[in-house]
Amino acid sequence: MGPITSTLPVRLSRRLLWTGLERKAADPVPFLPAVTGCTVLERYPDGLLREIVVRGEQRQRERVTFAPPDRMDFAQLTEPLWQTISNIIGDGPGGTTLTLSLQLSPAGEEKARLEPQYLAAMRDFVESTLVAVVETLHRTSTEQAGRAR
Repeated sequence: MGPITSTLPVRLSRRLLWTGLERKAADPVPFLPAVTGCTVLERYPDGLLREIVVRGEQRQRERVTFAPPDRMDFAQLTEPLWQTISNIIGDGPGGTTLTLSLQLSPAGEEKARLEPQYLAAMRDFVESTLVAVVETLHRTSTEQAGRAR
């Protein structure tokens, strides 16, 4: 099974989009409604290790790898059904795009085969998460530009 993906246009330059994704990696709380906390545990030349809190109770560790200028991967270290979430900056007919891609783990793929509603829920998750991220990127980039003046 291939990754579950969704793509949206983004009204930001690639540079601003990348800067926003770096902010999201270090502090996803403003970008992802289900994430209620985040601690950066380690920083590396190519990314970071973080622990996020989902809905105030579930803790998940992720190794975030930066691949500038167009890709950021979130390897799921404690979520048994997911393998990697990727944020990919691209070009579409109308300009810059952001793609969110979720690769399920072998256990997640098996669950998706056995439970079609799980696959549907993951597609909904990817689409709604991307919408929330893009809306927050637009809002926060505009706010930062206003403060810089």
